[in-house]
Amino acid sequence: MSTLHGDGRICDQEHHKPEIIMDYNATKGGVDNMDKLVTAYSGKQRTRRWPLVIFFDISAYNGFVIWMALNPEWKREKLQKRRLFPEDLAKALVRPQKEENISPEPQPLQPWLGEWDEQQRSRGRAEKSKPGEQTGTRDAEAEVVVRGRKQVGCPGNRQGRQNKDRQGR
Repeated sequence: MSTLHGDGRICDQEHHKPEIIMDYNATKGGVDNMDKLVTAYSGKQRTRRWPLVIFFDISAYNGFVIWMALNPEWKREKLQKRRLFPEDLAKALVRPQKEENISPEPQPLQPWLGEWDEQQRSRGRAEKSKPGEQTGTRDAEAEVVVRGRKQVGCPGNRQGRQNKDRQGR
């Protein structure tokens, strides 16, 4: 039946229930209490994957139980210690990362902008043309490539298309 109760012994008390049932009944109050406390202060907003929610919630509760056993004087005057513990735990877990990211001076934007501009140029999107300068090239099929994008048709033939549109109306 279980790794602890493999032989299926019956308890010698008046109920004559299997020993595994008696052990479960003796400890189910702790499981129910933990489930109630974990449900009251759950972190389910942080992730949609339920196994992680269960892992984080039960780990936080177990951490609270161990912390209170080791530090019984912690926030003795507060009534909602179980509510305060996850907040303090989260702050303690984030603090080293926040301290690592703090820089004494603001970083200049110039290197970042230079990299971004180079990326855009390599994609053909940041090219600037001067007035009167031709930005595309023509090939035999009258396909024009302008700033990395293809346009079908000859740009010099716009008047012909406009005349056809007027005649069709």
